[in-house]
Amino acid sequence: MYKKITLSAILSVIAAAANAAEPPTVKLGGRFDTMVGHVRQTGEYRDVIDNVNLLSIPGYKSEGKGNRSAIVNDTKIDINIDGVTDSGLIKYGGLIRLNADTSKSTANQSGIAEKTMAYIQHDSIGRLEGGNYYGAGGVFEMDTTAALAKAAYGVDGFWSKWASETAYIDLSGVSPFSPFGLTKMDNLSGYKFIVSPNLPSNYSAQYYASAPKLTAYTMPHPTLTIGVSFIPDMDSTGSVATRASRDDGPVDTDRKPIGIAGNRPTFKNIISGGVQFKHNFNQEWNIKAGLVGEIGKAKKFVGTDLLRDLKAYEAGLAIGYQDFVIGGTYGSWMKTGTYKTKLEGTKQGSQYWTIGAAYQYGNLGYSLNFMKSKKAGGLESIGTDVQRRFVEKSFPGAAISPNKSFSDTTYNKFTNISLGVEYKAAPGFMPYAEASRFHFKDANAPKSNQGVVYLIGTRLTF
Repeated sequence: MYKKITLSAILSVIAAAANAAEPPTVKLGGRFDTMVGHVRQTGEYRDVIDNVNLLSIPGYKSEGKGNRSAIVNDTKIDINIDGVTDSGLIKYGGLIRLNADTSKSTANQSGIAEKTMAYIQHDSIGRLEGGNYYGAGGVFEMDTTAALAKAAYGVDGFWSKWASETAYIDLSGVSPFSPFGLTKMDNLSGYKFIVSPNLPSNYSAQYYASAPKLTAYTMPHPTLTIGVSFIPDMDSTGSVATRASRDDGPVDTDRKPIGIAGNRPTFKNIISGGVQFKHNFNQEWNIKAGLVGEIGKAKKFVGTDLLRDLKAYEAGLAIGYQDFVIGGTYGSWMKTGTYKTKLEGTKQGSQYWTIGAAYQYGNLGYSLNFMKSKKAGGLESIGTDVQRRFVEKSFPGAAISPNKSFSDTTYNKFTNISLGVEYKAAPGFMPYAEASRFHFKDANAPKSNQGVVYLIGTRLTF
């Protein structure tokens, strides 16, 4: 079905372009952040870990401690293409958002572009988008509460790229030949915890927003927008060269989870969408409200059918009065990606919520945001791949089954509070400062992972 819709969209764009009175306009824009960052974090979580071959080397290899402070850039260049047909009824165009730093991007991506999207739009009917861009669910959830975060974007901002993602896992029960017990590994926080208030397909801790998708929007009422996206495979990225296989994980090296997470597959045939309501009551009062959700099928990795399908939802609200706005979100991934058969004595489930407020006083802006989440069973989704690598080495073709080593007996909890200040010093130029206090509480870990990320920077928009 989606192939027919995609073909129709392409043909419509071609027809619209053929009838255009003028060629599309191209506008260049972007954003350039320069930051000085400093991190205070529990000492053992500051280890720089080389997740080497787990089948041959017990434990992990530490490369020393990470630097507490650094000067970094985050640079994006937007190429906006916009055209209109001779009749003026059809608009069309696209967006190419380029990574423009001298290294991998802040999201650890080496690709030239971060986002690419083409669209066709009729103001009385709706808008159709296709490409490597945010889906309807992701757009609504971000836009509803966007005004709540100043400076470095608060609880869903830059702070998470500075804090170590190290976490613990007990591998003693993976196989009879496992040389490990409680083992510290990198890149696990995004599985054990929900660290950003997003739906799974837009989860900033794991790059899932990179999956290509087809999205349709319509406005049956001036204050109401309805949107729905189809995502064929959450493990795919932009081009045909990085399309994922039917029952395996990402082939894009930037998307492959490092270390113990291996090449874990996620979900396919995903429907993500929702509704958003916007209304200005008068010149002083306004409101934004959104309700989004998504469903999808879990991939049957290496012939198994052990994991639950994708089911998630989020509700958000923001109320503005003059220069003040307050709001928050509540969401849940439910039991997405956990074992279908819950093991005795274990827990499964997830939820998160945020609350925030922002105030703009002339050129000076403030924001305070808080996030809290809990999650259990998050590592069960990578258990099949870890078992395959352990078990098949000694017993090729051996059956893979649910294993308590990847389950939780209590919820893993996360909190974050972020205070941001910004000043619009000149058109397109804004200095800012932000402090984010985070706390990962893992029942299996000997110590909690906690600390503070301090960021001072400038943002140039053009």
